[in-house]
Amino acid sequence: MLAVFLLVYYFFKLDWSIEGVSPLNAFAARFLVLSGIGVEYLAALILIAIFSRLRYLAFLAYPVLFTYVIINWIQILSLEVSADFVTKLALGNTEFTGLLITTENVLICLFSFILFVVVPYFVTAGVDVRRSVSRQSTQRSSRLTNLVLLVTGGIVFAVLINNVKYWMPEEPIATQSKFLRKNNLKRLKPVNQFTKLFQEDEASDIFPELSSEDVKALQEFGFPINPTRRFPLVKDFIYDSPPPFRRNNVQNPNVILIFSEGFAARTSSAYADTYPELTPNLKAFAAESMRVTNYYNHTAATYRGLHGGLCSLFPKYGALGGWLENLESIPNTNYKCLTDIFAGNGYRSLYLDPHFRNTSGLDEMMNRLKFNTVLNAEDLLKNHLNGENSLRPSWISDHQMYRALVNLLEQQDQAAPLFLTMYSVETHAWVDVVEDGIKYQNGKRNVLNTIHNTDDAFGIFWRYFKDSKYADNTIIVFTSDHTHYYSRPFTKLMAAYEEQDYQKLFVGRIPMIIYDPTTTLPDTFNANYASSIDLAPSLLHLLGIPNEKNAFLGKSIFEQNAKGKEIPGLASYEASTYIIDHEKIHGENNTDSRIQQIDLLGRYIKYVQALEVTNRIYP
Repeated sequence: MLAVFLLVYYFFKLDWSIEGVSPLNAFAARFLVLSGIGVEYLAALILIAIFSRLRYLAFLAYPVLFTYVIINWIQILSLEVSADFVTKLALGNTEFTGLLITTENVLICLFSFILFVVVPYFVTAGVDVRRSVSRQSTQRSSRLTNLVLLVTGGIVFAVLINNVKYWMPEEPIATQSKFLRKNNLKRLKPVNQFTKLFQEDEASDIFPELSSEDVKALQEFGFPINPTRRFPLVKDFIYDSPPPFRRNNVQNPNVILIFSEGFAARTSSAYADTYPELTPNLKAFAAESMRVTNYYNHTAATYRGLHGGLCSLFPKYGALGGWLENLESIPNTNYKCLTDIFAGNGYRSLYLDPHFRNTSGLDEMMNRLKFNTVLNAEDLLKNHLNGENSLRPSWISDHQMYRALVNLLEQQDQAAPLFLTMYSVETHAWVDVVEDGIKYQNGKRNVLNTIHNTDDAFGIFWRYFKDSKYADNTIIVFTSDHTHYYSRPFTKLMAAYEEQDYQKLFVGRIPMIIYDPTTTLPDTFNANYASSIDLAPSLLHLLGIPNEKNAFLGKSIFEQNAKGKEIPGLASYEASTYIIDHEKIHGENNTDSRIQQIDLLGRYIKYVQALEVTNRIYP
């Protein structure tokens, strides 16, 4: 009974719309896609049947059935709430699990539990598990014969499905692949995907083999590397062309770098008019700034996004198993980041963290990245918000964050140039505004509410800044740690507004808006599909900071030889690698043309992370 429910659910849940496919091939491809559930169901059925016939192990039949049911329910629940099966990335955001407790999600939870657990139970109520799994096809058949037939049939079915390429025509197999790619799936095996959560990752200090041909190909991609050296990434230059724009007589201007949590460029009025007056303050800010287009996040989620942006790196460690819960086990790696280079040029660095001390590991991470001062929510509330209370249990609101920024700037002297980095969190997936928030229009879409709210908070800072002592000597960069997570509310929004080029990935276009009163900037600048791995060298190139040794993986978006030429961008999260070009974001599940490059770049990222674990990033 449960198998029928599962097949019906996935049949109507998946998107089967592909043009140019014959009905027969489409039917065969659907069968192949859904067969993964059949294989898992037969495996569970066989285990139950075997245990139920062994006198001293019969009790194990019940936990097998219970486990199978619960895992499928969890995966369906995750699919409904977050538009994906449970992932390690999702588990790493444990501090945000409370955000999932919404009326809609609770109703989804109850409905799916009733549909996929309670209903199948009552339909088969009163039927003993051992009798139900050994039901004879005829009354004359023996229980042993039925068991043999079940096991044999299950094995044959599994072998046929796992070796489909040897007996099925190519067209249905290719159509199956298209169906899976359209739904952003590697395979439709919920239990198998769930078990991968508990598999240990490949040893961090194992270096994937890179041949001389691989090294040459990586260099052509813009990633210089010399595996024969102790520190293979170190080079003598940050950029190899003059600074892109002539600067006036202001030397070492202040830099304010703002990361707004999970912000997709397509949801800002500075980049699109799809959502009228959604971000009027950012639009006004962009009107006096340079708007960088075709710029993507290079990793996810927040920990890796901030670390990777500041250090031009694909960091090994995020929240789960890293900065949030296992800080002491993280190797003491020496990085060369923006903080180091700014410090060498006379800057003092500050990081503003909206979280309370014990709710996040971002403050420890930023201390490890050598910010001179790291201020938590406690510090900001006490010293810059007159001791007011937080409206949230784990972090302060965006309005509180920007008001604290204004107060902090007012208290700063200008004896030394300032590099200030700030992260605001209220645009996080599943969040809605609180008491000091501003809703968008009718307030029915929490995604738009939080973006509109953050824009309103940013407006507090921007209005202050234009008449402040910083107006003529301070650069502001507004960007994001990563694009918006493909949560159910966000994907529903994309569908409602017919965002045709949207891909359900944790990679996408993010804002980079640069205000620089010390230069004359163009209105827009095309980053040619660069990603935030290029943030650090681009900012230093813009400032004209002198070249020095570094281990940045990225390259300045302002390099002259990049102008007018498409250089594919690179992104990676959760062991998946993506190449970004004018066509789309290519991943191993949705491309054929880039698959070899994706494999090479995936091995390169693992190589870099092995360097990080063994403290071979920078001397």
